[in-house]
Amino acid sequence: TTSTFDNKHDDDSYSYQIIRDLIAAQQTSSRPIPCYIHRLFVAFCESKLDLTIDLYTLRRDCIELLPLFLHTHCDNLLRFDELCCVFPKCWCITVDDVGRVDRVFF
Repeated sequence: TTSTFDNKHDDDSYSYQIIRDLIAAQQTSSRPIPCYIHRLFVAFCESKLDLTIDLYTLRRDCIELLPLFLHTHCDNLLRFDELCCVFPKCWCITVDDVGRVDRVFF
């Protein structure tokens, strides 16, 4: 199995792929990334007790992460189930710039 750590890239898509690989490794037993990097990522995620997410910035600057954290049927609804898996000790998530809240939220 190869991972993004086997390739060299200088663009943002490489960074996003690393984040996706780290999250996947955190949620499964297969780890195509070095163990010490995985442990650092897990320690970082477990240290977060609260998160603040700005949806405007997420949509503008982190387009490749949107499928990981935004619901597919509602573009301003975060996937709290995924966030809670990535940040298991987080007890408060603040979301800025939610936009219109309608029936799709519920």
